[in-house]
Amino acid sequence: MFNCNKLKSDVRYLFRRRKLRVRSGEEYKESPVFIVGSGRSGNTLIRRGLVEHGGITIPPETYELGVIIRFFLKHNNIDWASIVNYTLGVLSLHPEFDETFGYSLSPLKCRLGKCSKHNQTLSNLLSEFYRFYGERNGVVVTRWGDKTPFNTFSIWDINRVFPTAYYVWIIRDPVDVVASYLKSGIYDNLDSAAQRWFISNKIMLEFEANFPGSVRRIWYQDLVSNYEESIKGLCSYCRLDYGVTPSKSCMGDVEVRGHHSNVMQDVNKMSIGKGWAELDHKEIELIKKLTYALYQRICIASEIDD
Repeated sequence: MFNCNKLKSDVRYLFRRRKLRVRSGEEYKESPVFIVGSGRSGNTLIRRGLVEHGGITIPPETYELGVIIRFFLKHNNIDWASIVNYTLGVLSLHPEFDETFGYSLSPLKCRLGKCSKHNQTLSNLLSEFYRFYGERNGVVVTRWGDKTPFNTFSIWDINRVFPTAYYVWIIRDPVDVVASYLKSGIYDNLDSAAQRWFISNKIMLEFEANFPGSVRRIWYQDLVSNYEESIKGLCSYCRLDYGVTPSKSCMGDVEVRGHHSNVMQDVNKMSIGKGWAELDHKEIELIKKLTYALYQRICIASEIDD
């Protein structure tokens, strides 16, 4: 039998419950670094440079950040333990987690379970995940970052949690990007690969227009042509101290992903224009039709900024 009084009581209880916060005042100053834009554009090479020379911790790719943030914003009136369980479960159950991270999150769950109410925030939960990765690799974490091109699609949500974050937007010629996507097997058709480049960079162009001081553009050809100076410039922009002793330590996903095989080699310019050499004329023209209007807008905007 339907009990109207019980329903009213349950609704009142729900609205009385403390809502968990996105962040506290101290965490508002948390300034992680997010490497964004289309994949196959030099994202992992930037990660390598910042890790080796900037003293920052950047783990393998984490594909579920947007999902976690949106879940929290919708369900932040449930208890802290449930939020922790959901977040760590989503991260650790991703098909690539065991292979690229390779450790249990149980110790982190215990640590988060002991958080004071003041620290029971989404930004602290996520920051602890990134710090835990550094600790597992013997690093004292002072700054952390993320290199997941897929997180570009959730950049507006990420910015709600970390409004003082730095965003490094890597841009590469779409013909070369599409050719690399196809060769790596990430995409098996030209249209999908081109659309991935287009949407990723369109999002970044719009985001940059709203938060111009938070985004630093870097061009792939500049990165590989003048690698040391490019990484120095990024460290300066992100307020990282350049000059940490280079250490080609384990990066997790680089060692087990074939499409990252060149990242730990000496940096060279051999991949500039590679797509133009490998694809036929019809394929190149189709890519240009799908992407080049936007690519030219980005180029023009960069010339104006310069």
